Parts: sequence; structure tokens; C-alpha cells
Amino acid sequence: MPRYTFRKSEHLLKRWEFERVYSSGNQYVGKYLRISVLCSQPDKKLGIIAGRKTGCAVLRNRFKRLIRETYRLNKHLLPEGLHIVVSAFRYEDTLKFKLIEVDFLDMCKKAGLL
Repeated sequence: MPRYTFRKSEHLLKRWEFERVYSSGNQYVGKYLRISVLCSQPDKKLGIIAGRKTGCAVLRNRFKRLIRETYRLNKHLLPEGLHIVVSAFRYEDTLKFKLIEVDFLDMCKKAGLL
């Protein structure tokens, strides 16, 4: 049975971790999200970036909540040893969880993770 948790130890927290994923990883662009994936890591971690271009603080925080929930519910499908950085490519007020989830899973398929 998969564990549907997203602990602090599964977060990318340091600036150098984000930079390493951006410089060495592969990037994939979807309709709403941009993900960078770095394979061959000792653990599975996720980092989220929502800059000011995404919108006001309310929209940025909503985007981050949707991404965390998408990852939490689908991380058991992803292989071990990944560092993933998700950034907002285009965000709208009317964006729903299901659209984010479909976009995230489509990009994981493009990356060969599923």
C-alpha cells in the first residue's frame, strides 16, 4: 500500500539543489507546468517554484498547494532516485486540480518516468 505523505525530507530546500537540477537535469514543458528532472539520485525529492510572474501571493500559494497534492497522490507511480523541480509556466485563477494533475502526469510520461 502506498504511503500518501509528503514529508520535509522529501522536499528540495537548498538553492544549490535547485540549481543542480536545473543545470544537469532534463526539462519538459507542458500546458501549465515546466518540470526539470534529475535522475540517479539517492532519494526522491520535489521542489516547487512559483515566481511573481505567476500572480499575486494567493495564486502562487494555490499553485504550490495543487502541485504538492498532485505529487503526494502520485509519487508511488514514480521511480526512486529522482529530483524534480516544478515551476509555473502559466497559471490561471480558474485552474483546477485535475488539469494540473493531468499535465504533471503527461510530462512524467514524456520524461519516461511512468
